[in-house]
Amino acid sequence: MKKSIMSIAAAGILALGVLLSPSPATAASPTIVEKSTKTVNFVQTGQYYSSAVKRCLKVKVSGTMKVQYVRSKDYLGNDFQSLTNPTIHAPKMVLSSTSSCSASTGANLSSAKLTQTFSYYACGGSVSYSAGYPLSVGISWTPECGNRQAINRSMELSGPASVFTQANSNSVGTVKKVVSGRTSTNVKTCVAVGTLVTARVGSTGDNVKIDAGDVCVTV
Repeated sequence: MKKSIMSIAAAGILALGVLLSPSPATAASPTIVEKSTKTVNFVQTGQYYSSAVKRCLKVKVSGTMKVQYVRSKDYLGNDFQSLTNPTIHAPKMVLSSTSSCSASTGANLSSAKLTQTFSYYACGGSVSYSAGYPLSVGISWTPECGNRQAINRSMELSGPASVFTQANSNSVGTVKKVVSGRTSTNVKTCVAVGTLVTARVGSTGDNVKIDAGDVCVTV
């Protein structure tokens, strides 16, 4: 009988120990030590001389990009950081037309169609997009990866004028992409900015693609 009581007591202590021990799920849960938003105000430019309409087409795309930053440690003390979902706010595209790319004086176009696109800068991998009006998501030209899903916005504007502006106030587009790595290494995320311009002078028009570079955050 004494032996039975001792066995029961030992089993009870073992069960209590199991209950008090951290479960694998709890032990593996990371602890967030820093969380912030990285903000970049950007101005991206590019140009192309069209011999068809005899104009240098100069584009400038500006706006704000925000990226969620998180630094965390796991139960073993490993230190990691991540950059999540670059978000483009109120992108604005300005097209200036001059007679040559070295000229500063404007040269009129009869009309122009302006398109700006935003996509993840690296091809392949898991990435998706979302956008609020007037931005949209669809197949568009991107500088690094050709035609693919991207955030985009197009607008046709009438002239004659040498400067055309496409503003998108209160608009937001998100690149749904997470990149991470150890805090001891650099972690980088970028959004590629592409532009397409249809420029018309009289009865002649030209369609051109202009790479406006990348907007990046590196930690």
